[in-house]
Amino acid sequence: MSSPRAIPFTKLHGLGNDFVLVDARPEAGPRAAQAAALLSKDVVRAIADRKRGVGFDQLLVLRPSPRVHAVLDIYNADASMAEMCGNGLRAAALYLWTRGRATDHELVLETAAGDRRARALGPLDEAGDDVLIECEMGVPRLVPLPAALKRGVQLGRRRERPVCVNVGNPHAVFFTPARTDAELRRWGPLVERHKAFPRRTNVEFARSLDRHVIDVRVWERGVGVTEACGTGAVAAAVAAIHTGRADSPVEVRFPGGAAEVRWDGPKQPAFLRGHASEVFSGDWLLR
Repeated sequence: MSSPRAIPFTKLHGLGNDFVLVDARPEAGPRAAQAAALLSKDVVRAIADRKRGVGFDQLLVLRPSPRVHAVLDIYNADASMAEMCGNGLRAAALYLWTRGRATDHELVLETAAGDRRARALGPLDEAGDDVLIECEMGVPRLVPLPAALKRGVQLGRRRERPVCVNVGNPHAVFFTPARTDAELRRWGPLVERHKAFPRRTNVEFARSLDRHVIDVRVWERGVGVTEACGTGAVAAAVAAIHTGRADSPVEVRFPGGAAEVRWDGPKQPAFLRGHASEVFSGDWLLR
């Protein structure tokens, strides 16, 4: 039997972008609300630790909602809150479907960026193995380049200017590929914490392979290098379409796998399609 000082969780991932999910809704059992109350910032960071904890890019917390299937709160590995996470949205939807807590192949989750709809495109089973899911990601917003970035950012020997896109959370997309992990780890935090972004930003380094395929490396705000990023896929695809480098639909290739983005242009919603999988469940014991 689980300890009353334990937090039940489920580990999931979308394209290698990995998550720990805590279900804090009454349907999850009598300890659910207590488990959420135990998630202090120190506990979040401890669970995120890949050496001494479970390890995750984002922590997903499901809370009850009177309007939609659930509220989805998202925390980065450094315990800061994220407004939105496309891969996390798919992972949370998969969890609800496999637990029988959403019976339709379509559901709605409330996020800090607004309501987001997810739709299962394949069969669902209790195993939660590699399900293809499409999410409506809201209307992307192209953001004018901040004055502090007019001259660009020094990336290696060149100064580069990003395309800034808001997908419920901020992104700076550079069409200059980070060729090595060392470059990604050097350039990522430099841009994330640039004075032009007082609340920090996610960073993508992209290159077009053809009119419908781009390759992307990502540095996530509050996390670091990740295998993939759902909102980053949308931001990079929107930036590529906006600058004439690609046409919709766009296959976005990450180290962790590929996602597809559809966007018909300004004032239109973007759609993200990709796989999600459940890995294991367990209890985090508080000491």
